[in-house]
Amino acid sequence: MDMIKGKFRRLGKGKIAKATLISLAVAVVMAAATFIPNDQPWGYLAPPALTSRNFSAGTAVAYVPWFETGSYHGDLLALPITSTGAVNLLAPLWRAATVLDFQHHLFGRRIVTTDGAGLAMPFRFLDLTPAQQLQVGSEPLLNYVRGDRSNEGAGGLRSRSRVLGDIVHSGPVYVGKPAGGYIYGNYLTFANSNAGRIPRVYVGANDGMLHAFDAASGTEVFAYVPSMVMGNLPWLAVHPYAHKYYVDGFLTAEDAQFGAAWHTVLVGGLGAGGKGYYALDVTSPSAATEAEAAGKILWEFNSNSVGAGNLGFSYSRPSIVRLASGVWAAIVANGYLSATGAASLYVLNIQTGAVIREMITADLTANGLSSPTVIDLDADGHADVAYAGDLNGNLWKFDLNAGSIAFGGLPLFQTALVGGVRQPITTAPEVGRHPNGGVMVYVGTGRLFGTDDGEDETTQAVYGIWDDGSGPATIAQLRANRLKSVLHASGQTVRTVTALKPDWAVHRGWVTPTEIFGATALEKGERVIQDILLRDGRIQFMTVDPTVAIGGNWFIQLDAMSGGAPDKVIIDISADLVLNVADNADGNGDGVTAEVAEDRVVGQYQNSGLASRPVTGVIGGNIDAALINHLTAIPPIVLPPEPGLAGGHFDVDTSHLLSAFEVDNAAQCMAIAPPPSIGCKMDQSETTDGHEHQFDDVHNITYIDYFNLPGIDGDKLYQVNSPVFGVPPGSLFILTMANTDLSPGGIIEINGVGMSAGAYRGLQDRYLSGTLAAGESFPTYKLSAPSAAEALAGVVQLTGLKLTFDVNAILTGTLLPTKTSAVKENRAGALNEYRNGALMVQALDASGVSGGFALNGSGQEYVAVSTALHSSLGYATAGLFWETTVFWHWGGEPYGDALWQPLYDSCVVAGLGGCEHSSDDDDPPEPEPPPPIPAPGDPPAPPAVAVDPGQIATNTAISGDNNLGRLFWRELVPEE
Repeated sequence: MDMIKGKFRRLGKGKIAKATLISLAVAVVMAAATFIPNDQPWGYLAPPALTSRNFSAGTAVAYVPWFETGSYHGDLLALPITSTGAVNLLAPLWRAATVLDFQHHLFGRRIVTTDGAGLAMPFRFLDLTPAQQLQVGSEPLLNYVRGDRSNEGAGGLRSRSRVLGDIVHSGPVYVGKPAGGYIYGNYLTFANSNAGRIPRVYVGANDGMLHAFDAASGTEVFAYVPSMVMGNLPWLAVHPYAHKYYVDGFLTAEDAQFGAAWHTVLVGGLGAGGKGYYALDVTSPSAATEAEAAGKILWEFNSNSVGAGNLGFSYSRPSIVRLASGVWAAIVANGYLSATGAASLYVLNIQTGAVIREMITADLTANGLSSPTVIDLDADGHADVAYAGDLNGNLWKFDLNAGSIAFGGLPLFQTALVGGVRQPITTAPEVGRHPNGGVMVYVGTGRLFGTDDGEDETTQAVYGIWDDGSGPATIAQLRANRLKSVLHASGQTVRTVTALKPDWAVHRGWVTPTEIFGATALEKGERVIQDILLRDGRIQFMTVDPTVAIGGNWFIQLDAMSGGAPDKVIIDISADLVLNVADNADGNGDGVTAEVAEDRVVGQYQNSGLASRPVTGVIGGNIDAALINHLTAIPPIVLPPEPGLAGGHFDVDTSHLLSAFEVDNAAQCMAIAPPPSIGCKMDQSETTDGHEHQFDDVHNITYIDYFNLPGIDGDKLYQVNSPVFGVPPGSLFILTMANTDLSPGGIIEINGVGMSAGAYRGLQDRYLSGTLAAGESFPTYKLSAPSAAEALAGVVQLTGLKLTFDVNAILTGTLLPTKTSAVKENRAGALNEYRNGALMVQALDASGVSGGFALNGSGQEYVAVSTALHSSLGYATAGLFWETTVFWHWGGEPYGDALWQPLYDSCVVAGLGGCEHSSDDDDPPEPEPPPPIPAPGDPPAPPAVAVDPGQIATNTAISGDNNLGRLFWRELVPEE
């Protein structure tokens, strides 16, 4: 079933609302529209940081950022990477949010700031300037920002589930031993003396801080509050919380030389959090006191700084380089929404932050410069040229040696005019050498800064421009290729591309639109808003289409010299770690899948919601692994507000009974479930202990917390830790899932860590079949604290269990529709699925799990069943402690019925509407509960907010062998 279809009208209960993030806007309005940074859609998620690009050894670690919508707490997980490039979110080495909660806000944390004019100081109320004290408001509020929980809730300040704020766009940076590789200025001595430096991970968060975490333990070593966000800190404590950005910009950490010594310097921006950049000296990883931490702050460049008249919101990725003069500098773009509307490049002294030079472009109309890419053209150890795009579609070349803009101030290239407006460039260019001399400069187009942007369906594109030094290039000088959408033999929808190559005697490059050939109205709006990567002769990038529900993401790779089909198989679609014709699809439409250029797959779907750009590592031979961070459970803008899932509702059943299939006759039973299955039954009595109809609508949530389960038959007897129907006290158990391929939109969250149902099922299957990869684990759980011996054996205390669904799971077809009766009475699904294919979680006795799964003899869908008996404890079923099933209750036929598929496909998969739920005869709808009446003096009740974890980290095997590498002012790039 193709789950990658377009927009859906919100259905159910006669209400109308948007299922897309935003609606169609005229392109000319979109391009000219300003935006409010703190109101911008999410767009994408920060990528992981890596300790090493060598995954094959199985010793690399990924530091994966995350945030939870609704509560807006954040996390940073340290995850071991297996030799195949996979990570296990259920077995982190540490979680920064958990560790930070145990650090005392006054005595356990070292937090610093500046007065905004260069003086560094502790972030304590009495140390602030009088003006800053007025901005913050009070000492209790400042202590709240530091992590004080004593005034939350009844004390008037917003209650937080975690102290650490959400990490959205600020990618973590890993800083270990020096790795610059310079051959001058006694760098070797510096590198040797710091070879044993304790590694740290730095990341910005929307709690107002840049955090420095110990890479081995997750302990916060120190934190820094940029003075530019001081005035917005009080908003963190307001309830209900309207999300704001704070320290949300890109970070860069590099070695640099100043003051007759080498240093490791971290430079960062605020993104939508404010106008300004900052630099810290992180040469020494320690910070024993706040005074020592304050000493790490080198400078802040903000709106009050000399020469900052064109400074806008600091979205730029900083570059730390050595100039021809020998001075080291931070090179940044001026950013967006400056007071002047200019687009300019700042060259800042790395030691002081003073402006060495500003180069202002000629396009000053509501403009702003995007992240620059700096290169060393002649390999002499000095930066020569910077390339950067802007909001108005200009690609500029800055001559750093001459201090001027190349080509007499004209842009190197201007993107296509679509509807009278040029396609905007909001990412850093990628640069590589051209075989005929000069360089290729690669840019993608698109923006997502406001709701108008998210509505826009203007065709965007990726460009490869040859800068041969002769002057500006034009659209007419480009060779064009087109992406196609085709079906792979595995059932996946994939992308292929045409194979036209430029004639370098006449062409100056190529262009490939991100919109697929023959796109329908459901397939427009795709854009590039994250940096492109050049690797192995291909440009690799992520596209996002925010006009489709919560956003769809594609990982695309094009030949770097043509923008078309590559010269070999590049993506392991079949997931067998072999790149061959089995990974191809019929891209040229000849009815045959062969090893020809247009049959090579270049695009793979990467889930809905948010996706990071890929970070790559080597897993062996000529194969890399691209690791991608995801957050799938992102609610769209939905007006007017409705409870629960869009398009209907879901039901929840819980039970400690493993039911036999309900059938009509014995012959049917033998066909469905021959021995040694649990068999079949002939009656239609209810066979689940508890059932909640319209679970999400009644409780106005899109998640199920099985440790706090409301409303199941009026009590909480059926939650997993119930002493009556849950797991027996002291027992060891595993958690298994079934039917995940039918409801792929489910997210299982265990002890606060979420992963997709499909990913969990894959891990579970590898565990039960004894094929776990190196570094993978599948925990055994206990409700009470494990003994020392149990903990040593890998037993984990289960403290939380949730299932979560994206608000559009019904509309996008990622939650299975069926009838309530078919699930409760356990009718077999189309492939003999247990409980009619409803998404299921079971707690099974760990002592009796042997030989994997059992249920039916067909070898098709199954449920895990352990073999131990617990009748002496009052549990009648062998090995099953507890189970839950979740499904979309609808008015159509049960799953597997002959009429089910055409009805389901027509109303959801094809996006034609008409999927309103209706009641089964045996399960009449329950009335909506009235709103609670507040007692006198009670504060107003907060709006119900779905807490959607939805974290996934996926990896895709791709072609390696870096035969055409990226060209920066030097080759080493953090996290790559």
